[in-house]
Amino acid sequence: MALPDIPLSPPPTVIDDTHKHYDVATAVLVLMIVATGFTVARFYLRWKSHTFGWDDWIMIPAVLLYIGHSIMIAYCNLHGGTGKPLWEITLGEYSIWFQGVVGTAFLYPAMTACIRISILLFYRRIFGQAEAVVRLSIWAMIVLNCAFIVTFEIMPAFICTPMSAGWRNPLTRKLHCRQDEFYYLYNIGLYSSGLGMDIILLLMPVYPVMRLQMSLKRKLGALIMFMLGASACIAASYKLAIYVTQWGRTGTIDPKWWHTQMSRAIPPQWDKYGYTFWIPTHVEPTVAIIGSSLPALRNCLQIPFQKLSSAISESKASGYSSRARRDDTDGKSSQSKYTKMRGGSAAPSQKHVELTPVRSVKPA
Repeated sequence: MALPDIPLSPPPTVIDDTHKHYDVATAVLVLMIVATGFTVARFYLRWKSHTFGWDDWIMIPAVLLYIGHSIMIAYCNLHGGTGKPLWEITLGEYSIWFQGVVGTAFLYPAMTACIRISILLFYRRIFGQAEAVVRLSIWAMIVLNCAFIVTFEIMPAFICTPMSAGWRNPLTRKLHCRQDEFYYLYNIGLYSSGLGMDIILLLMPVYPVMRLQMSLKRKLGALIMFMLGASACIAASYKLAIYVTQWGRTGTIDPKWWHTQMSRAIPPQWDKYGYTFWIPTHVEPTVAIIGSSLPALRNCLQIPFQKLSSAISESKASGYSSRARRDDTDGKSSQSKYTKMRGGSAAPSQKHVELTPVRSVKPA
């Protein structure tokens, strides 16, 4: 539908953060601190127990990329205009915003692939003596992730020519960059392929674990432990779904946006960019990093859980015993009353009411 020919207001020249929200930057930094803390604890315990392996070495660049990605997201949200109405964002803020978009295009594939390779190397550590088909599947997935890195690290370089035109002046971006649909399809391919590999990681331990000589309860416990490390597919599914659904959204966009020059250069769906792009893109690696660290922290986490379970059991036992004592006391009291009455004590007197017939009186 053609837009009406109306005078368009230019972007503001003075930064105004009156209507800005900081929840996205805060959430990203909190998640970064939590995930980094889990990883540092994992490294410490593995190093202390002399079990630091290749999966831990590969996790080091993954975490460094994750921290850099987190800081970049927070900076772009604090200084790039995200979190306030699109028509209140200056050209300088839009430039920072687009730098974050380009940076994510290069950081995200390498970061997520390194996390997956680390999980695969952990599988190799556990199932290294398993059947040949399991070992070959692990190596095939590692090769596939390396191809994933190469492919999706090269493609962003061809979105804009020169690449710096992607953030220098958003008003002239479309003169040097491909259409927004190309960027949309690029992200769909990136997210879909990543989701497919996450699902494979989730299902890969099922076959070797079910063949182990142990009880069904222990097998299920082991599968849950492995699946926690590959549970990022849940966040990846949400990210892909929200990206697809939000791309065609137009009904909730403020009409004021269409009266600005930036509406001809910026997709209107970017009014919710922090919630539809930054947060889902950050939650996925956060879940993967925390989940992949849990097996190394299993022994440490068992202690507080055991204490909590013991406290709950003792609390329940205390409640049951106090209730039993109370019931026993009530029973003894009732028995003593009954015995006292049977022993000759006067029972409560009953009042008998005698009904005397009333004679009718004849009238005089």
